[in-house]
Amino acid sequence: LDLDLPDQDGISLMQDLRKNPDTHSLPIAVVSATAKEGEAELNGDAIGVIDWIEKPIDPSYLVERLSKALSHLEDTMPHILHVEDDDSILKIVETLVSDMGHVTPARTLRDARYALEDHTFDLVILDLMLPDGQGESLLPLLNTKKSNTPVIVFSAKDVSRKTARNIEVALVKSQTTNEELLSVIRSTIEARQVEA
Repeated sequence: LDLDLPDQDGISLMQDLRKNPDTHSLPIAVVSATAKEGEAELNGDAIGVIDWIEKPIDPSYLVERLSKALSHLEDTMPHILHVEDDDSILKIVETLVSDMGHVTPARTLRDARYALEDHTFDLVILDLMLPDGQGESLLPLLNTKKSNTPVIVFSAKDVSRKTARNIEVALVKSQTTNEELLSVIRSTIEARQVEA
């Protein structure tokens, strides 16, 4: 963010970003001829400003400072919730997708609901038959106006027409190879990243 903009000062823009829930915690690096003055003006009220860099800048210095400032942020690999009670299937799927995303296992509906309350996921892999109920009962939590999380049903049970309307794809465990599962997961994640 440059503080000297033609149509608005950068401090006001920064304050607007902090008021908006979608950008409230967006990290900001100030790169401006008046960076020190801006820092003094905000006097500790610059939430989320990761660095104040004076112009003119040395490009290698800028890259070094941004790399250092951003190194503490969580990586951008997709987060996948795998709702499955069979430990061997959990392990296989985690191994298959380890290079393309982080997998959070949930062995019951209850565990899945807790995970969905605490985190946002980029993809859900869902078994329909769980020890404490039917997996499709999670679909209303995943398809809301605020969030439309893609769902891959990976289950021994066939999918009903009603359930099929709310998911990306349904795979039957006994009829799906590891390669097919991996291909579907990869294409769903890639489609989600293009949308974002």
